[in-house]
Amino acid sequence: MDPAIGMAFETENAAYDCYNEYAKKMGFTIRWDNRTLSEERVRLLGVHEDQARW
Repeated sequence: MDPAIGMAFETENAAYDCYNEYAKKMGFTIRWDNRTLSEERVRLLGVHEDQARW
């Protein structure tokens, strides 16, 4: 299944597994990034490339 806007997952791991499978198929990798925004901790899942800037 390809990821799409508005998809919902039961767990973070389920989201990671879906997106990671898609990434492999498309030729890139993904990673987690942890950030704190306005006193709220946020966990982001995104493309991992040498050139990518977070």
